[in-house]
Amino acid sequence: MGLLTGSSSFRRFRTVQSLPPDFRDTFVDGVNRYAFRENLGHRAKEPLVGWVNIFDPGDADFTLNSLLYDHYITLSMRADKKTVNARLLQILLERRYREVMNERHVDRLGKQHRAEIKEALEEELLSKALPAVNTYDVAWDINTGEVFVFATSDAVIDYVHGLLHDTFGLIIHPERMVDWLAERWDWDTIEARVDAWIPGGVAERKVPDDVDGWHTGNPLKGREYRLGAEFLTWLWHESEAHDGYFRLTEPSLAPVAAENVDEAADNGGEAAESGGKAPESAPGTTPGGSLEPVVPPPAEARGSLGTGTVDTGKDEEITLWLDNKVIFRELDDGDVPGVTTMVGESPSASPEAKLTFRSGKQPVEARVGFQRGMHQWYLTIALGPIGIELKNLKLPVEVKEGDEERVYERMYLLEVLTTTMKTLFRQFFANRTSADWPGRFEDWLGQETPPV
Repeated sequence: MGLLTGSSSFRRFRTVQSLPPDFRDTFVDGVNRYAFRENLGHRAKEPLVGWVNIFDPGDADFTLNSLLYDHYITLSMRADKKTVNARLLQILLERRYREVMNERHVDRLGKQHRAEIKEALEEELLSKALPAVNTYDVAWDINTGEVFVFATSDAVIDYVHGLLHDTFGLIIHPERMVDWLAERWDWDTIEARVDAWIPGGVAERKVPDDVDGWHTGNPLKGREYRLGAEFLTWLWHESEAHDGYFRLTEPSLAPVAAENVDEAADNGGEAAESGGKAPESAPGTTPGGSLEPVVPPPAEARGSLGTGTVDTGKDEEITLWLDNKVIFRELDDGDVPGVTTMVGESPSASPEAKLTFRSGKQPVEARVGFQRGMHQWYLTIALGPIGIELKNLKLPVEVKEGDEERVYERMYLLEVLTTTMKTLFRQFFANRTSADWPGRFEDWLGQETPPV
C-alpha cells in the first residue's frame, strides 16, 4: 500500500522538531546511510529494512531531488522478509533428528539438542529461501510536521518509527482527535468543554503540558471510542437531515457557563447526556457554534469547489453520504459485544439501521463518500484504540506521468480529505459540547434516543 496507489490506508503522525539549518545535506546523507541493501543470503527471521525510492523499489541511491519534492520528503521503506514453510520444516526436522540419532547410536535426543538442531536447520533453509518484498511509503510535510505512514500494522509502524529516528533523529507522535481540536482552540477551552459536556474518561492533566514541544495531555483520553461513535452518528443524521449537504465552516465556541459545569458535575455528566429536549436557542444563534442547517443552494450557484489550495479562506460545501457498509456495535457489553454489519446500497437509509441504533448499538465503522466540486473521495471511517481512523482511501484523480506532479497531486488530495474530516469533527465537537446536543436525534428516530 502506498502514496501513489489507487487505494490506500495510512496513519497520521506529527513531529514538533525543528529542521537543522543544513537539513538538505544532512538528510541526504542520512537516507543513504540507511538505504536498503539487498542480501539474498540473509538468514534471520526479522526482515531486512531500509529506504528505497518511492517510484522504484530497486533504487536505493538517493540525491536531494529523489527524496524532496517541494516541502514533502517522500520515501518508501522496503522490508524483505524470509519465511520457511512450517510443514516442510517439520518434515525435514524429523528427518534430521533421525539422522543425528543414527550417527550417535542413541534412541532419543535431549531438549536442548533438539532446539539447536531446529535452529540450525531453520537458518539453513532461510539462507536458501527467497524473500517476500513489501514497501511502505512515508510522506513528511516539513512545513507542518505532519507525517503520513502508509501502513496499518503496528509491527510495520514500529519499523518505520525506528528508521525515521535513526535516519533523521525524528520522533513522531500518533495524531489524536484532540490534536484536530487544538488546531482551532486552546487546550483550556477544550478541557472546559469536555469537563462540562462529556462525562467519563481519564483525562491526562497530571503530566507536563509539553515534552520537547509536544503537548502530552489529552482531555479526550478514555472517551475517544465513544466520541468517535457519536461522530459517525452525527454524520449519519446530518447527511439525512440536510440531503447530504455540509458547509465547511470553522465553528466558534461560546464560553462554557458555570452552571453547565456544575450541573454536569452534580449529575455525573447527565446534563449533557440526558434524553430531554434541548433548550431554545437565542434568535439568530446556533448553540455552541454548531453547524447551521444547510439549505442546498440552487444548481447554478454551486460552482466548482475543491480547486486551488486546501484552505480557500471561505466556506465551502460538500455533499457527504454513508455508502455501502456500516458496522454497529454495542459499546458497553463486556468482552463479547453484539455486532451488526449492514452492506448493500445505502444500508444506513434502511429502517433496519435505525432499529439497530435504537437497540443500543452504535456505528463504529462506515464506508463514506463525499463530493467536493467535481471530484469524489471514498474512505472508511473506523474506530480504533485512540479514536477515529481513516482507511481504504479512494482518491478521485490519478496523474499518470511526471514524478513531481504525481506526488503533488496525491498529497493535495490527501490534504483535502484530512482537512475536510477535521473540520467536520470540529463542527461535531462544537455541537456535542453545547445545549443543542441532548435530544438531538429524537425526532429523527421517532422515539427517545438510547443513552450514549
